[in-house]
Amino acid sequence: MPEHNWSAYEEALNANLDLAKMIISGVVYSLGDWIAQFDRTRMFWSGLVGFTLHGSLLHYYYHFCESLFPFKDWWVVPIKVPALSALWNNIYFVALGFHYKKYVNL
Repeated sequence: MPEHNWSAYEEALNANLDLAKMIISGVVYSLGDWIAQFDRTRMFWSGLVGFTLHGSLLHYYYHFCESLFPFKDWWVVPIKVPALSALWNNIYFVALGFHYKKYVNL
């Protein structure tokens, strides 16, 4: 990556951290969906979800997680990753369920 691009990225983060994360997430979601299967409507929705939900929610989610596990020792990682992944996966799939309006009877 050229140094100028990296400097511009760091300046964008300093200027508006939330917006920069939202834009990056929206672009990455759209590109990932386009690479997987080209469907303009789906690509638009993926970009919108990445921009509005994924980028901004994860920013605050990580801050919340750091407050739950403020420790920096090595032993925190094997505890923190499964616990926080389970929480985020539930949030993510509930959001998907609302989007697709499909409910499963358990």
